[in-house]
Amino acid sequence: MSLQKLRPLALVRGLHIENTTYIKTASTKESTTTTTSSSSESLNSTDSPDLDKPEFTALGQPPTLVQIKIVPSYPVHITKGSLLSLYGTSLKNIAFTNEWLESPLKRILYGFHSFRYQKLESTAPATSLITVDKDSTLSTLSLNGTVDWAILSNDAIAGYSGATLRISTESVPRYVKAEAKKWFTLSNNTETKTGLYSFWRSGYSLVQGRGDVILKGYGSVFKVDLDADEQILIKKDNIIGISVNGDELSKCVSEHQGFNNFKPIEAAASVEEKSTEIVEVTTMMQIQQYFRLFVQYANTAYRAFTQIFPKSSDGYVNVVGPRTVLLQSDLAPSLLSQFTAVDDQTIEVLENKVFKASLQNNNKKPQDYLSYVTVKDGKVSFQSTPDFQKTIDSMPKANRD
Repeated sequence: MSLQKLRPLALVRGLHIENTTYIKTASTKESTTTTTSSSSESLNSTDSPDLDKPEFTALGQPPTLVQIKIVPSYPVHITKGSLLSLYGTSLKNIAFTNEWLESPLKRILYGFHSFRYQKLESTAPATSLITVDKDSTLSTLSLNGTVDWAILSNDAIAGYSGATLRISTESVPRYVKAEAKKWFTLSNNTETKTGLYSFWRSGYSLVQGRGDVILKGYGSVFKVDLDADEQILIKKDNIIGISVNGDELSKCVSEHQGFNNFKPIEAAASVEEKSTEIVEVTTMMQIQQYFRLFVQYANTAYRAFTQIFPKSSDGYVNVVGPRTVLLQSDLAPSLLSQFTAVDDQTIEVLENKVFKASLQNNNKKPQDYLSYVTVKDGKVSFQSTPDFQKTIDSMPKANRD
């Protein structure tokens, strides 16, 4: 993404954005480095004499794989089922065990955050390839203990490693702390929401210590660096993580008050009115129509429920520096969205066909489906008739008997 596109935000300086697969946490921003590995790198090399900890490398364009060089007696945790391949001098030296993150029930209640992982531990050098969902991309985050990370996406942590790395589940703060309101030019007399809390996502993963983390995103992953006193407006659902210092999340994010994207829902009434005209159609058409109505009503109920438990005023939040923000260009597909995001044009075409079929059935006359056959002088003729009484009366009495 070019810097010119972001200059209309009127920041103090040109905003620094990088499309990245590797994020290295440093004590100062100047020493932060970003590297992208080529997919042509050797995948089967286990010669790592200089490694004292596992090495994580994102591969591919876009990066859909992560290569992990495993060192002896240094465990690596990956999400269950994400292992694509494993190479080593002897696979008997590698042990697999299932492990859960601490407080799995808390992670479920706070938004169904990932908690089931597999621990890989080897007594000899080995190399593994990790992959996840087909629509997702992978990046690696390196922590040196100076900066913590608040990972907001519930399934973003695809793997991790580190003797002192700790991943805990924290509650998303609802309101901005009073001492932080001056950064957002907010009044101290009113409570201001952070905009991050929602009924569906009331928690986040706080990553602390030293180690490496594999992050899963959708689309391209971008790293945005903010200096002190700089702010950026971001769509909340596209945030993967924010660099913080402990429980700093309530001091660096505030809900945006500008937009209002909620619109009245009128689709259900029009659908119901139109559906009352459909009568006596085929069973398959009725099933399709009823399913479409069910999806419409389910979507309406879902939107009404989210208005009772709103995600935020408009889905946007303000983030203040100095810190780093990780963004994803796409969103994770949900089961409900797959049902509700039905092509409107397809529905309209189906409605028209069903409606026309019902009219044709209602407008049919007896002569459309009643006919009789006359055989005379070796010729056969077919004729339609509204009823057979006129034909019977015209026949000779001898023939009728």
